Parts: sequence; C-alpha cells; structure tokens
Amino acid sequence: MIANALLFLIRSVLALSLCAFLFYMGMSVWAALKWRKIKPEVDPAWTPGVSILKPVKGVDEDAYDNFSSYCRLDYPGEKIQLLFGVLDAEDPVIAVVARLKNEFPQHDIGIVIASESAFPGANRKVCNLVNLLSRAKYEYLVLSDSDMRAEPDYLYRILAPFNPENQSPASKIQVASPDESAPRKVGMVTCPYRGGKATSFAAKLEALGIASDFIPSALVSRALEESPSR
Repeated sequence: MIANALLFLIRSVLALSLCAFLFYMGMSVWAALKWRKIKPEVDPAWTPGVSILKPVKGVDEDAYDNFSSYCRLDYPGEKIQLLFGVLDAEDPVIAVVARLKNEFPQHDIGIVIASESAFPGANRKVCNLVNLLSRAKYEYLVLSDSDMRAEPDYLYRILAPFNPENQSPASKIQVASPDESAPRKVGMVTCPYRGGKATSFAAKLEALGIASDFIPSALVSRALEESPSR
C-alpha cells in the first residue's frame, strides 16, 4: 500500500510538472507571436548618426567576421561611427581592428586604448564602455558585445522606435513618461539574439539556454507586464 501511494505521488508530481511546462511553453509561443506583431515602420530616409561602441578583450572565434558585419550594414556608412575599446595596449584584438580599418577605409572606425588603472571600477567592461562614451560623436549609441554579428537591416530596425513618426500617442512601442502630460518618448531599445556556430559542448549548452530559457522568459515578462501606455 505504501509503495502504491508513493508511486501515485511521484506520478502526480511528474504530471503537474509536465502540465506546468506545457503551459509555460504555450505562453512563450503566445508572447513571441505578440512581440512579432509590434514592429515600428522602417523609414529608409530617416538615418541619424550612430556611434557603435564595442568593448573588446582578446580575439573571439570569428572575430573579424563579427566585426566586419557592422561595416556591411544597409545603412549610410558616413552616418556610422564604429568604436572599439580595449584596456590593454598589448591585446591581440588590436591587430584585428587594424585589419578592419585597412579593408574598410571608407568607414569611421576607431580604437580607444586605456589602462585599467585609469578606470578603477569593479566591472572592467563598464569601465571600457565609459572610456568609449567619451569618444562617441553621435547622440544615438549602440552597445554591442564583441561576439555579436549583425544582420544587414540591424540599425534600421533598432533605430525605428526612435523615429518621431513612430512615437505618436497611440503607438504601442512607447514607454510612459513619469509626467503623463509630457510627450512620450522611447529612451532605450533592445533586441533578442540567438547563439550561433556552437562548436564546444559548453557553447551548445549556452545556445540552448538562450533559446529555451532566456529569450522565452524575456518575451513572457514583456507580454505580461506590458501596460496600455506602451
């Protein structure tokens, strides 16, 4: 009798866990579909200047291809400033950036080198970004990790919410201002990403975690917390 009761309890717990998993997966699909429906219009004529800040350290796999994807964007090259920041003058990634500058001379590509002692913060990446910020020349800033690779329409897509034409009171992409009488404006935009070219076991686990845990969690949270003013 005890064994049967224990087996029933185990089966019940497993069944409830499976139901909870299926419910959450359904919510994830619903949240993803809801997110895909909200796309601000892209205006090819609206091309403000953009400073792309990339804090780098060491040479990642496919580093050059990742970096060069920002030089192949479907966006006016003269409107893009691409800044790389390092905290070590001997960092081998400097040679990769030098190659990029040589092969894309028409682009505004710079590298900012600063010693770690000049920015004694606990988070070296943030220190690197602070140093880059001082050299940015455009109002619109894009923060991009060194291992990110962009699609050709990347800048058009992430800048679209900032376009005044997409910030009408009825816009679903707006963030409510603390002062309800003041104009609502978009202050920051982010976008989901996916893991690619995972070769090692650890990289495959990370890519799986991004696709099955991180991105669904972010989309479900966005869908549930979204207010009518957004």
